[in-house]
Amino acid sequence: MRKTCNWKFLIGIFALLGAGCSPASQVAAPGQNALENTPFFAWMEGYIALAEGEEWSLMLTSFRPEGTKDPALEQASAVELVFEDDFCPIEVIDAEVVEPGAPAQQDGMVFDGLSLTLSAAQQGTAACEEVILHQPDGSEVHRKIGRLVFDVGPVEPETTALDTYPGPAVATSSDSLVYTWDKEDKNAVITAIQYGEDFVITSAEQIADSEPEANGLPASGRIALDAYDAPYLYIKAKITVQDGAGTHTEYARGCYCGTDFDADDIAASREHNAAS
Repeated sequence: MRKTCNWKFLIGIFALLGAGCSPASQVAAPGQNALENTPFFAWMEGYIALAEGEEWSLMLTSFRPEGTKDPALEQASAVELVFEDDFCPIEVIDAEVVEPGAPAQQDGMVFDGLSLTLSAAQQGTAACEEVILHQPDGSEVHRKIGRLVFDVGPVEPETTALDTYPGPAVATSSDSLVYTWDKEDKNAVITAIQYGEDFVITSAEQIADSEPEANGLPASGRIALDAYDAPYLYIKAKITVQDGAGTHTEYARGCYCGTDFDADDIAASREHNAAS
């Protein structure tokens, strides 16, 4: 399940992660702490709102010391998300290890991507903190990823009130989420934006860099993400909209925030995720 990445969007993520990289440092010497030679995922948090039955792609970033291999990732026959309380609203229907077009190195580490195609199987909210890499011999390798909250809601009637796809899909900083949505219906009113399990915006005062609206929340602006702890975030917001047909939910495009990883972020990810 390994492929080379040719998809511009994913190449952009790898390019941003590798921006400003200096020459790789030496690989840990034999006898050094085993944790330093353990592959691990970037510490990631976020919120992913989906409609039941929707399919979506999610990229996880895995680090390994330069000069080493990650056979558990390379040879995985399937990938499974582990949810709290065994409630699984999301299924992994495909997984691919994605290699950058050129060697990607940062502070002595090489990184790969694990591209997951997800299906929103049933309605409900659940948090995932680790994945299982199923091996060909039937064994399992468990790895922490951080904490991603999946919120699967009902399929809403098709609407043209709001186009949520304009705006950035990748941001180098994890400090804020910048969004730009187009109102197809100029009379539509955005009444709420949910960007985390317990993070819901209902007042325009909570949004920076925005143009005031006569009613409701602005269709573009910047939302502070300081409630999260991880250096790498993925936010796919849920928007409540009122229009002539009533109140309904829109599911926004996702955005990776914090792709400009540095040595401190790698160290924090190793400390948080490698000891699983």
